[in-house]
Amino acid sequence: MILLAAIAYSGCAQSGFTKGYVITHSNDTLFGEVKDRSGIPHILFSKVKFRAENGAKKLAFSAKDIKAYAKGSDSFEAVSCDENDVFFAKVIHRGFLTLYKSEVDGGMLLLKKQDSPCVTEIDDTGFKNQMLGYFNDCHVIQDKIKSGEVSNDQIVDLVSIYNQNCNAK
Repeated sequence: MILLAAIAYSGCAQSGFTKGYVITHSNDTLFGEVKDRSGIPHILFSKVKFRAENGAKKLAFSAKDIKAYAKGSDSFEAVSCDENDVFFAKVIHRGFLTLYKSEVDGGMLLLKKQDSPCVTEIDDTGFKNQMLGYFNDCHVIQDKIKSGEVSNDQIVDLVSIYNQNCNAK
């Protein structure tokens, strides 16, 4: 019985491809199916596997090879602060200021302003001081942080406020 369940599961997990697309560095969008993790225990691959709609052979792309990819309703972008350490991060909130979540290293949250080449890791310890420094160009957020209105579980709200009120670009 257990063997039958394992065989059935491995048959389902073998495919694991989901409708999606990849965006190349030349801004071409390739539509097809994407697979970015194994079935057990959902470990991310170092390269995204891609199968084109036209049935062409499978391709594999690292974060250095493409700008972004989408899998189902989830979007991922290649991010870094060091050209030797480029990785994919899930887009949580997109705007002039984008919030990402890395699906490695414990799911760290990252911020990136459109005019910055680097992502900034959000540190749970010292969150208030880090956010005061990061949002030094936004008095609305500065006031909220100083008054104690904001905690580290409200980072999506801060990003939204920044994009609505403080994005002078």
